[in-house]
Amino acid sequence: MIYINRKDAAATLSHLLKHYHHHKNTIILGLARGGMVIASEIAKNLELPCNVLTPRKLGAPDNEELAIGAVSEDGELFLNTYIIQELDVSSSYIENEKKRQMKLSKERASLYRKDNPLPSIHHKTIILVDDGVATGATLFASIQSLKNQNVEKIIVAVPVAPFDTWEKVKQMVDEAICPLSPENFYGVSQFYEDFPPVSDDEVLTLLKNTKSP
Repeated sequence: MIYINRKDAAATLSHLLKHYHHHKNTIILGLARGGMVIASEIAKNLELPCNVLTPRKLGAPDNEELAIGAVSEDGELFLNTYIIQELDVSSSYIENEKKRQMKLSKERASLYRKDNPLPSIHHKTIILVDDGVATGATLFASIQSLKNQNVEKIIVAVPVAPFDTWEKVKQMVDEAICPLSPENFYGVSQFYEDFPPVSDDEVLTLLKNTKSP
């Protein structure tokens, strides 16, 4: 199974989430940037409010693309201990990388929300959306952050994720929706025909055209 693009993936997830159509006290949160494309489309289909989260992965020394963990904008930290031990990453490096990425996360959140804080999500049902999962670091950090904010229920909805990672996600949340969780997984983009990068301007436009919580 391969999605045409993010809009196609959003249509599939919207169908699987149709029981949340116009659901009371429910908010969709998309992970920036690509997750917001799917989140905003689902929000329109289900007539639900939508906002954005800006977690940042912690890059490994000399390889920023390899996630040794991730941090949410409110400082919730997830660490991939296996990779950290394999690479012998120091605690001082992790702390400095956390501070650097938190700063970038806050700057991006401020840009997207026009310097406004995230609307209150206490006792809300949250549908957390991304355009795919690889290591799961940013998703795990976001889930932990939501749990600390006393939400009523956490649903994670993504188009594709590696089988092993998805098994971990399912153990962390109340409901997990993922149509595609292959064991042979090389990258999210392999499951899309068209998977272009998403710009800050696109995220701002999506937020402008989506109902706010």
